[in-house]
Amino acid sequence: MRDAQEMGDVDLCWEYTGTALITHLGFEEPITEPERAFQVVKEEDYERNQLIWLDYAPLNNTYTVMMRQEDADELGIETISDLAEAINEGVEAPDPGQWIFASDHEYSVREDGYPGLTEHYDFHFDGVQIMDLGITYGALRDGDVALAMGFATDGRIEGFDLVNLVDDREFHPVYNAAPVIREETLEDYPEIEEILKPLSQLLDDETMQRLNALVDVEGYEPEEAAVEFLEEEGLI
Repeated sequence: MRDAQEMGDVDLCWEYTGTALITHLGFEEPITEPERAFQVVKEEDYERNQLIWLDYAPLNNTYTVMMRQEDADELGIETISDLAEAINEGVEAPDPGQWIFASDHEYSVREDGYPGLTEHYDFHFDGVQIMDLGITYGALRDGDVALAMGFATDGRIEGFDLVNLVDDREFHPVYNAAPVIREETLEDYPEIEEILKPLSQLLDDETMQRLNALVDVEGYEPEEAAVEFLEEEGLI
């Protein structure tokens, strides 16, 4: 998609600030503050590629550490700092009885993943189970692990009664989504910016979780979920 847009085959697409920063623009250090990340990619992408970033959405589809809602409520764990404190103080783990963390391979080795997370918050799990990303949600729901990594707006979080622990010490990079448009396209159709602005404002984490759940859990086609939402909000 990115190559197609730079070549002029695609006029507009949505992109994540974190993806643009690291993957497309080649920055080595992630940024954890949404507005600063947006301003950096907005300026750099225009200067290098004549791509214009329109208003970004509140949704932040970054990495997340998840627990089952009932376990988090019972243990009083709301943040990753709460989790670290519980583990370090020897609090008994929920099913399977140890603090086992489900992760895909990439997150388990990335510096902005598991190794950096445990160093940043100063704790360690009893063990880590490596599995495909899509399996982590079900493994957590079924009690095979006590915690799991995922992406913050995945529909299975709501559908499986899971909860994202608050990254209160801002470790994970931000992945806010925004429409990115070619400069000449916006010059030809300047009204696009105002048309998309209210949509960006509506797309927060909770809304995206709900919409993703329609697809991941309830069997909607993505287009069906999108059209229903746009009609409900009076955007089409």
